[in-house]
Order: sequence, then C-alpha cells, then structure tokens
Amino acid sequence: MPLLPLPPPAGTVSYTVLGAHIPKRPLVLIMGLSGVKEDWGSFAYAMAETRPVVVHDHRDIGASRADSPDVEVTLQTLAEDVVRLVEHLRFEEVDILGFSLGGVILQHLLLHVPHPSFSIPHAILAATTTKPPHGDPSFAALLARPPPARDATTEQRREFVKPNMELQFDAEYVDAHPEEIEKLVTATLSTRRPARTIAKQRFALRTFDHRPHLPLLSRSHPTTQVLVIHGALDRVIYPSEAAYFDRLLPHAQRLEMPSDQYGHWWFAYFGVETWVRNIGESLDREGEKAKL
Repeated sequence: MPLLPLPPPAGTVSYTVLGAHIPKRPLVLIMGLSGVKEDWGSFAYAMAETRPVVVHDHRDIGASRADSPDVEVTLQTLAEDVVRLVEHLRFEEVDILGFSLGGVILQHLLLHVPHPSFSIPHAILAATTTKPPHGDPSFAALLARPPPARDATTEQRREFVKPNMELQFDAEYVDAHPEEIEKLVTATLSTRRPARTIAKQRFALRTFDHRPHLPLLSRSHPTTQVLVIHGALDRVIYPSEAAYFDRLLPHAQRLEMPSDQYGHWWFAYFGVETWVRNIGESLDREGEKAKL
C-alpha cells in the first residue's frame, strides 16, 4: 500500500487510489473521528467504478505511522496532509467529500490551507458540523470513557466499541441489522486505532468554529459547488447543525435522496448504488446553482 512521507516527525500517510484507470475527475474521501480508510467499505469500491477514488488514513492511525507519539494532530495538520496527498498524486482538480470530522477538515482546508496547484470543483459536507456539535448526550459520555487497558480481552474491547458503533445508526436500524453492526465492530477491532490519536482528534473538534469564516468562501472559492448530506436520524451530530450551512452558504444544496431518514453512517442506508448514482450525478453536473 502506498505511503506518502510527511515532514518529520509526522511519519507517513497510507493511501489507496481506487479506479485509477477511469478518465474522470478524482473524488477524495476524508474519513471521520477514529476512522480508517477501510471503514468506507463497499461505498468506496462502488464509487470507484465510476471515477478514481482516493482514500487515506489520517496521520498516526490505521496504516499511517508517526515517527513520534507526540506527533501533532490538529485540523491544520490533517488538512495539510490532504493537500500534500493531492499534490503528491499530481491531480489538477479533485472533488472532495468529508464525513463527520472529515467534513470539518474539508472546511478548514477550504478556509485556511492554500492549495494553488489544484482546484476543488465540488465540496461535499457529509454528516458534519461548523462548530463543536450537539448530539446525543450518550455519545459524548461514550467518548469520555477511558480506553480499554492494554491487556483487555477481545470481549472487553468489543463491549467498549459496540455502543459507539450503534450510535452511528438510528435505533430501528440497529435492531434490524444486528449482524451488520457486529461486522463493523469486528472490523473496528481488527484495525489500528491508537487511543492517543483519537484523543487528539477529539480535542481538535472541541476547539474550532468555522461559522465566522464560511461566508468568505464565496470570494476564496467562487466556483466551488457545495453539497450537504445530513440525515434526520443522525444521533452523533444532530441534523440541526446542518442548518448553519443553509444559512451561511445560501447556495449550497442538499443531496436529493429517497428520504432524509438515515443516521450518521449515511452510506449504510438505501444501498450504496443509490448514493453512487445520486452523488455521481451531482459531481457530473456543472451547473451554477450550487456555486458559492
């Protein structure tokens, strides 16, 4: 798996380009809190049947390695890593989709990180927020728990991960798809997710507010089209948080889906084919409506 060297002591970023042979504008996917590139699952592979798709692990998580446990993990460094990756791949233009923390990173990139070597025709803000978000109080309580001890059993680790995973979906979905939840929990336990890195990511989410700056995007990125994805059943980041995008980015559009009845882990609903089709149609549409 390719590795992108970062300035010491940041180490390397692990990435994969799916569908590299397809002659269309690439789509870069930015994962959320504690996530790794494998979490995109079948959505990334299905999307890569229509265009190149770039997935990566944030610094010091997954297959990305840091030279020091003290490596800096902030919105600035995470956004700079995305820019370095796109420049490394020598793409002149990319569409970018940021999910949850990934959407916060995408906003930071657009607002604060120069990227003169490439343009971003489309920015997709998925299940994300403009500020430290309001969500189900139980999710905040789960995040505040100390991580399992180094000698914790697999079952103890599973009991730690499962409640967090269940909150990524609405309660009805959890009850109807127990096997899928178990598969996601198993996948989480099988990949490297250092507690120190997740703690740094969480801290980055406590110390930002993009609301004063978002209206400035109309000047800095006048041709970037913004698309918003946010389900009415999201328990991690309440859907009311997306109203700030409606107010501060008046020309942003909501992705049209069969309904708004989906949770935080949005791409698990409706079947990936529906997301690939609807997102793909939006990316291939060069209209003016969604321009800032």
